[in-house]
Amino acid sequence: MKQTLNDSSGLGAATGPASATGPASATGPATGRGSGSVWRHRDLRVIAAGRAGSLLGDELAIVATLLFAHAAGWGPAGVCGLLVVAALPAVVGAVPAGRCADRFDSRSLLVTTALVQAVCAGILAALVATGGRHPGLLATIGVLAAVFAVNAGQAVAGPAWLALVPAVVGAEAIGEGVSAVQLATQISAVCGPAVAGVVVGTWSAGAAIALDALSFLALAVAAAAVRTRRVPSPEQARRERARAGFDLFLREDRALGRLLLGLLAVTLSAQVAAVVTVFLAEDELHAGARGYGLVMAAAAAGVGLGAVAAGRARSSRAQVWGALAGTAAAGLGVLLAAGAPDALLLGAFLALGGAGNGMLVVCFHALALGRIPDRVRGRVVAAIVGTMQAATLGGLLLGGSVARACGPRGALLLAGVLALGVSGLIALTTRPGPAQAAR
Repeated sequence: MKQTLNDSSGLGAATGPASATGPASATGPATGRGSGSVWRHRDLRVIAAGRAGSLLGDELAIVATLLFAHAAGWGPAGVCGLLVVAALPAVVGAVPAGRCADRFDSRSLLVTTALVQAVCAGILAALVATGGRHPGLLATIGVLAAVFAVNAGQAVAGPAWLALVPAVVGAEAIGEGVSAVQLATQISAVCGPAVAGVVVGTWSAGAAIALDALSFLALAVAAAAVRTRRVPSPEQARRERARAGFDLFLREDRALGRLLLGLLAVTLSAQVAAVVTVFLAEDELHAGARGYGLVMAAAAAGVGLGAVAAGRARSSRAQVWGALAGTAAAGLGVLLAAGAPDALLLGAFLALGGAGNGMLVVCFHALALGRIPDRVRGRVVAAIVGTMQAATLGGLLLGGSVARACGPRGALLLAGVLALGVSGLIALTTRPGPAQAAR
């Protein structure tokens, strides 16, 4: 991801205070990239702050909606269905979302998407606030439709936001840029559930979701404030294959394809762990609600630490090794968690797994963004997000089934063995070397 991509057939001409390194496709004030902290880039600070604030609002909405579903008597099947509906847009919409990211001006796309999400979140807040403990069929369908719409917006906006990072920081600092954004959003992921509990407990679930709607309005302001832009070339966009993102992993870059397999295995393993950890912490280790909260906070904090460590990998070779090490650490952490004798060690082991997860995600995105021409970056990111969400859905469904058959420790054991096994297979078949841009 550190090499310069000299592909001149990318998005349209550069505009703004200074043009970005690489294809003449991005606009913005990214100057002085050779030294100093990546935070010196004003647009990166805006992106990180906007994304972190929006994710904090999303965490409020997730917790509030789940609490609403529980109070409304949806039961385990209904809650699982709610999670499936939330994850589905990124899975089924990966191809069109990627095309949107690569065909439309990034500022217009991101501002419009954030405003639409704000409206949908506002509708969701109203439905939840008026739904009561036993909402009717129409209200239930409305809640699910609003959840789907909000996450459909995220499926479109997520790739567009991440595809902006290389244009902001330059090819030499993509890993650091991705790490910075990941760290900022991870802080929100750690704080979000606690803040959500306070907001819902003090006011209501509807109020928490209303705050999410406001966070989308703030995100629209942040999107408008970002000076760097990816300006599409309509002719080039029409010529590109709709599945260009998936083609990269399937045919054009086999090394990335193997690392993507590791990312999927770790995502699946992490979701199984997320499902069964509550049963292990509560039923076997008797950690209580506070203990369980600390265990999950430790896991989330581990992701942030792993992201910071991955940002220091400044070469393609280091990023490949970082991705391999992250895959192994993620699997090892889940495997060790299966034998944790108390909540303290359970939190420590899951923090190790989280650190591996964070390192893998950042190194993989850095490699993918650095190996591809700018004209298809949105499609590649959408392909990554879509496959990760598919693994997330699989992990959620598999976690409950395996836990019933093998117990929480057995489920963690199997999930850890899966991730470690895939890690070993990838390590044997992948040779870290200089990156090459996809053609």
